Amino acid sequence: MELNLSERPKIIARPDVWFAFIKVLGNEHAPEAWRTLTDVIWKDKMVEKDSEFIAAFYPDPITQKMHYEAGITVSHEFTSRDALKCRRLEGGKYASFMLKGPYENIYSAFSKLNSNWVTENRHQLRDAACLEVYLNDPKTTLSKDLLTELLIPIK
Repeated sequence: MELNLSERPKIIARPDVWFAFIKVLGNEHAPEAWRTLTDVIWKDKMVEKDSEFIAAFYPDPITQKMHYEAGITVSHEFTSRDALKCRRLEGGKYASFMLKGPYENIYSAFSKLNSNWVTENRHQLRDAACLEVYLNDPKTTLSKDLLTELLIPIK
């Protein structure tokens, strides 16, 4: 499988944002997290004009399984309820790569970046979550045309 992944990153800065999310342990539960999230946010009319759909993930220090947070940016804090949580999603400096193609390629793309770019780059990694920013709607976009920004936190 050939990945349609940018070779060189853009170095960007993202602001801190409010983040409404569903958290699961293990990437294999991501589809379930997205289903739960979308049910709640559409029912509660939480999607705003400038909302971004984002996944944040980071390893559990004990089990090394990935904490996966499927979420959207929101304009203000709210009280967490049931499975839906709210927190500040840390901004900062990121190496930004563009992936074109099905979401099933995201894991392979991050694996490639971790084995190649992360080990060869001149940037130090920052202790923050990696992010996936979904740039178009999978309901109206062909799988081969989906655009996902992959963000690696750097110092």
